[in-house]
Amino acid sequence: VIWSGNNVGIKYQLRYWPPVFTASTRFLCAGLLLLAVMRWTDWLGRPAQLSPEQRRRLWTHGALSLAVYIVAFVWAVALTSPATVALFMGTSPVWALVWEERFGKHSAHRYLAAVMALAGVAVLILPSLQLRSAEWTGNLVALAASVLWTLFSRQCQTFGSSMSGLELTGQAFWRAGVLLIPFALIEVATRGVRWNGPTMGLQVYAILF
Repeated sequence: VIWSGNNVGIKYQLRYWPPVFTASTRFLCAGLLLLAVMRWTDWLGRPAQLSPEQRRRLWTHGALSLAVYIVAFVWAVALTSPATVALFMGTSPVWALVWEERFGKHSAHRYLAAVMALAGVAVLILPSLQLRSAEWTGNLVALAASVLWTLFSRQCQTFGSSMSGLELTGQAFWRAGVLLIPFALIEVATRGVRWNGPTMGLQVYAILF
């Protein structure tokens, strides 16, 4: 429910804010807030002591794929409806299953499951689908976002023994936000940002929840 509300909120925000700026600022703030809570309280546990190698890998094997994912996700929401994006994101467990085995003895079953999942999405969206290039582009970008989310999830597995899921979220979020800052500044310079109460409230909602 929280995530669905966030998706609808992004659609509204994108009327006034550029997409990468929206994603970058929320990830940066959410990640730093989460780490600050872990640093100064015991509510969510204590942060782990990370080696320089682990910190480097957080940039290359966590934050980078997360940054690319969130750009694809936000652009998909901009080009099509939040409900359609949610449907495509719902196929990500199938990509995880296929990815885990690839060419093992059960590969045919898993590839068939992937095809069925996409067919299910098609059945749900075709009645309202219009032949507009932006909508088709949005669907393809949403599909790419679901695969990118699977990639990020798989990369997170390598950190499971060294830090908690909450800390990993915070570490990956703020790094992804930093990686997107240059692109966000270009957007702000070329498109501008129109500030208003609802967009700020939705940003706070996304950061906290």
